[in-house]
Amino acid sequence: MGIILIEGNAEDKGYILENNVRISFRELQMLLLLARGQEQEDIAKNLKLSINTVRNHIYNVMKKLGAKNRSQAVVKAIENGMFKVTQNKDLIGWSPEDYAWCWNCGRVFTVNEMAKKQNEPIEINHVMVEVPGDDICPYCNAYFDDSCYWNNLLRFNPDLPETPDKNKVYPNLDFVSIYDEIEQHNED
Repeated sequence: MGIILIEGNAEDKGYILENNVRISFRELQMLLLLARGQEQEDIAKNLKLSINTVRNHIYNVMKKLGAKNRSQAVVKAIENGMFKVTQNKDLIGWSPEDYAWCWNCGRVFTVNEMAKKQNEPIEINHVMVEVPGDDICPYCNAYFDDSCYWNNLLRFNPDLPETPDKNKVYPNLDFVSIYDEIEQHNED
């Protein structure tokens, strides 16, 4: 089972609740990382933040959600559609297919850590249709390119380890967009 963060409709991709209460995307990211079992100290270290900043974000989101503790805040985030619980029967983190790399910030994350950008519904033949959300980096909110799965990056960067170090930033990796590969294949 995994938990993903759904992007909201506020300017910073957070949420605006009743009485104009704003929960920032960053506050929800901190709560999400806690929900996934990370300690506050690890979150601060991985995101290069002070421990007090992490604690403040978590305290603020708990207060805004009306939660008495962190567990209750996670439940309220799920109930309000900010987090989505996914059914994933695989063990995450055991193979290169489980990891992804952000072309923007250079960080590595597991596929279960990806956030989702909520897309607006579209009208087709007078019927409103929900459009699946786009995957985005859980750290910098950049759109995810399918070419940036770790197993694909290994093809173009043979010096990379088979399993990435999640605490390390991998800047400037070589990769070919999946769309470029398809176009090149069609030309051949």
